[in-house]
Amino acid sequence: TITLAHLHRAGAIDGIDERGLDRTERAYLSYLHDASGPVRLNILADRLGLPSRTIASCIEPYLVREGLISRSDVGRTLTTEAINYVRSFAAAR
Repeated sequence: TITLAHLHRAGAIDGIDERGLDRTERAYLSYLHDASGPVRLNILADRLGLPSRTIASCIEPYLVREGLISRSDVGRTLTTEAINYVRSFAAAR
């Protein structure tokens, strides 16, 4: 029988936090947090070492649905909720 404790442990082993975000998604949010303004997709791809297509099709849709980022023509920015989230996991380090 798989319990909730098993799922939490498996998530911890894989680096998934209580919000369901993995290391790459947290790195994405951290980079946006440290940026001085909106960040374009190609810059994010370079900083994360991932193809821009992967970011646009796999990472960003989830972050947008969760209300953590907004996308525009000038780039990606964090929402207020994401700023608070990044501060909380940065303080926990």
